[in-house]
Amino acid sequence: MKIVKKNKNIKKIVIVIISVIICMLLVGSAAIYIHNRSNTGDLDKGNNKMPTSSDSSKPSNNSPTNQNNTTEPSKIDNPKSDASKPVVNQQATITITALNQNNSILQIRTLISILSDTGTCKLTLTKESTIVTRSSGTQATANSSTCKGFDIPISELSAGQWGIKIDFSSQSVSASVSTNKTIE
Repeated sequence: MKIVKKNKNIKKIVIVIISVIICMLLVGSAAIYIHNRSNTGDLDKGNNKMPTSSDSSKPSNNSPTNQNNTTEPSKIDNPKSDASKPVVNQQATITITALNQNNSILQIRTLISILSDTGTCKLTLTKESTIVTRSSGTQATANSSTCKGFDIPISELSAGQWGIKIDFSSQSVSASVSTNKTIE
């Protein structure tokens, strides 16, 4: 009978140890979640900790080219920012992430290296003397931003090679990217 008691005691100890491990995992996960949320909140308070970005690679003929322009230090798109906090000098890059002709639509999507929900994007399509322009706002994501997207009806574009330029601007930060696309 003593052997049975030892087995019951061992089972209780194992259950307690497993329960403690599960609780530690839950507490650790909650701490990480709260920490990540508080870092996102810092961006809203003007403590923008985003690294600045610069593109030193040489673009190929098939890839879009990035051009960075920064005029002066600025707190980017943050109406809640405290004027007594230090000003952050940022550079922005914009990259075309999708450039697809899907049936009757030319879809263009971008990625902007800084957080901005008040910036503007201007798309300019050129072919010979024909110019097509569109504008959109920006949408902030977790670590960057995007232009809200461009969907151009192919009926507005003739077949052939088109130059594509997207200009991003937000307060004192701007960036642009250019490439070409053959419309069929």
